[in-house]
Amino acid sequence: AWTRTTPPPAPTGSSTASTAEWGLVDDDAPGPQA
Repeated sequence: AWTRTTPPPAPTGSSTASTAEWGLVDDDAPGPQA
């Protein structure tokens, strides 16, 4: 899992890595963390 304030290279095929959710995203969680 990871969280960032700036967009890292988007993992291909990741449904959580949308541009609307770049502020804080957890790629290992069921969904993006708010």
